[in-house]
Amino acid sequence: MGSTMKACNTSIQHTQEQEYKPGISLIEASRYIRAPPENIIKLNANENLFVPQEFMLSIAKEAIEEVDYRLYPNGLVDEVCEKLANYLKVDKDNILLGCGSDQLIDLLMLTFGRSGVTTIHPTFTYYYYRCKLHGIPYRYTVFNRDLTVNTHELSRILEKSSMFILCNPNNPLGHVVSENIIREIAETFKGIVVLDEAYAEFSTIQLHKLPLELNNVIIVRTFSKSFAAASIRLGYIVGPAEVINTIRKFQQPYPVSGFSLKFASLLLDRIEYFRRVWNEVKRVRDWFYKELKKYSKLHVFPSQANFVSFGCNIECERVSSELLKRGYIVRVFSNILGFKCLVRVTLAPISILKGFIKALTEVVN
Repeated sequence: MGSTMKACNTSIQHTQEQEYKPGISLIEASRYIRAPPENIIKLNANENLFVPQEFMLSIAKEAIEEVDYRLYPNGLVDEVCEKLANYLKVDKDNILLGCGSDQLIDLLMLTFGRSGVTTIHPTFTYYYYRCKLHGIPYRYTVFNRDLTVNTHELSRILEKSSMFILCNPNNPLGHVVSENIIREIAETFKGIVVLDEAYAEFSTIQLHKLPLELNNVIIVRTFSKSFAAASIRLGYIVGPAEVINTIRKFQQPYPVSGFSLKFASLLLDRIEYFRRVWNEVKRVRDWFYKELKKYSKLHVFPSQANFVSFGCNIECERVSSELLKRGYIVRVFSNILGFKCLVRVTLAPISILKGFIKALTEVVN
């Protein structure tokens, strides 16, 4: 019995070491600074703060009344896929829904990435932790200082992998890799190319039609960022129909709740409203970037996502704790591209960001 418990504890510890940890929550932050959660602004998870809570609540109330909760949500899956197909100008057979894009990325790794997954750093750390958890070889190269891709080095390490994943726009920097480079990679790579387009609607580059041309390309997207619906945990894949059918065989039945599907369907009915939201995010992003550029101590990265990141030579612990004391949660990364700290700030309405800039000025100075 004792040896069994010891083995169990060792297994638990091993799993915890391989766990992806999202940013600090409002509750954790409020305990840390001993302030009520409503006095803290969360700018660390790239949630969409441009859509009013009242707007989302009205959709939630409508969704609640339109779902028969006694039934499995087969019909709702078709409804959402048809609306997504219309929005993206693809066929619904090219779409697969899942419980958040993270779950779909995990599924892709298990389906196509067993021989190894390759990416380019810095990137979304979730990829590394899921590969580590599943025992999948994880390989990477690094962006050049000017954020271009070292295609020669990438080609060398891709020879040992069966899957290449690229976060585009990049997280945590916000830049994009050009379509030409991505096409070059996909056309020469024998494995599957996965483009994580979580932030695509905020970008000038959207490649969701590429899988219709290249049968080894898959796009992953989410409703969490562009559609301000992180809580419904809905993501989707766009890919060649035969690849979608293969992935579906490995997915559990009914992965998304009826409520989430109806909520998403109602969001897609309001696509023109969200286009205006995306344009506002871009306008604020340009303003915020210019404001941050005024600080000589910061290296600000151009962004095509719903966040802006900057590098500085202040310790991460100091940056995050001092901003938190002033009521702002941000995401920090140490030792990226030669900076002691990379700070990623979620975009928000200008009234919020003006307060953040005031707090940042106190910290930087």
